Amino acid sequence: MVWTCPKLTHYWVEIFAFISKVMVLPIQPNPTLALLGHTGGLVNSVESRILLQLLMYYAKKLIVLKWNRSAAPTLKELKDLVNKALLYYKPVYMSIGCTDKFIAIWMIWVLNSNTNIPNVF
Repeated sequence: MVWTCPKLTHYWVEIFAFISKVMVLPIQPNPTLALLGHTGGLVNSVESRILLQLLMYYAKKLIVLKWNRSAAPTLKELKDLVNKALLYYKPVYMSIGCTDKFIAIWMIWVLNSNTNIPNVF
């Protein structure tokens, strides 16, 4: 239902195209990645896999948050949701002494001009 819904088809295509652009990876839309988070060897590093899975998680979460609207979620709403969550990830990583891990996972997102994130680092 979440994958085959006609209202969500454009949303998924847009999300996959955007994530491909941000991560500089040729990621084709597929339900295994979108719904289950299985990367299937698309990424080489653990950090990239974590970021990809988190972005897919927030794409799904947005569908749940907007389930009763007639319009599908938008890419802008996804960016806003991820950027709001990012403000909580940073202090958590800092508090447990994992600043390097935070940077390794989120640097691609933060430094990309298309994500509309203020200066986090």
